[in-house]
Amino acid sequence: MLLDENISGWESKGIGKGYGRISIPRLLSSYNAISGNISLRVKVGKESYYQWQIERSLNKINASEYDYLSLYWYGKNEGKEYVVRILTTSGSILIRLYL
Repeated sequence: MLLDENISGWESKGIGKGYGRISIPRLLSSYNAISGNISLRVKVGKESYYQWQIERSLNKINASEYDYLSLYWYGKNEGKEYVVRILTTSGSILIRLYL
């Protein structure tokens, strides 16, 4: 397992203040997990941001022995686009989810 179940180290922020209707996300632990014991719960309310972002930096990880990324994401069938971006020293991977 490359990333443990600890939610510490995650940061959240709002983007485009004054241009939208969403808040900076609150990050919570959830014991209603599909895999492992704890999941990261993202709660977004109403405010004036256009987009929100969560991020976590992982330093000096050799992921060459891993074959895939597993991500369990539950939306509310809103037809919204979510973007997962993985940055590495040699480039980036962009995954678009429509939930």
